[in-house]
Amino acid sequence: MTNRRDTSPSALRTECQTCGGWAEFTGRTTVMDGRTFAISYCHSCLVDIPFWKPDVELRIAAFERAVALHAIAKRLCSVATGSEQEIRAALAVPTTPPPLGANACLITTGVLSLASVELQFSEPMIALDDIDTVFGGEAKELPRTGPSAKYKLVYFVHVVGAPACVALFASFHEPPRPRSAVKNTLLRIDPAT
Repeated sequence: MTNRRDTSPSALRTECQTCGGWAEFTGRTTVMDGRTFAISYCHSCLVDIPFWKPDVELRIAAFERAVALHAIAKRLCSVATGSEQEIRAALAVPTTPPPLGANACLITTGVLSLASVELQFSEPMIALDDIDTVFGGEAKELPRTGPSAKYKLVYFVHVVGAPACVALFASFHEPPRPRSAVKNTLLRIDPAT
């Protein structure tokens, strides 16, 4: 698999006008004159740099959805039995309408390793580079099962002392690149190891 870690979240970085180095996105934003600006930080000059691009608001929204997806994965680590009530309580967000701009949210109950939450997206809502950044970029590429099979990456989320861990499977229609849109995510709830 190619190295996808050559970009900051959603390529939200800008050149520092003082030193010429790259200022990386901090995850913070500010609104000025009705526009949402990303806040990047130059580690050389030790300054915040607000910047705007035509698609910055969409990219920030995608990054924020990836952050929320990671928070959901961490909360699902509290599931011990795999019951629907326990999964819904751990989600802590309504499933109608589906969260994060998904068009469907499917909950599968059962023993751990069979219990899961799946979010299906019809529109591009989260990009691969956002998931890479938020989930740590340590994805494992899974083998495809046939020529029409989706491309899948898996990320692992652990919470110290929790009864479960979560494997996040992200699916793509084409070979994943930094700005590839995630078509669906499956958060499988496994016993903690």
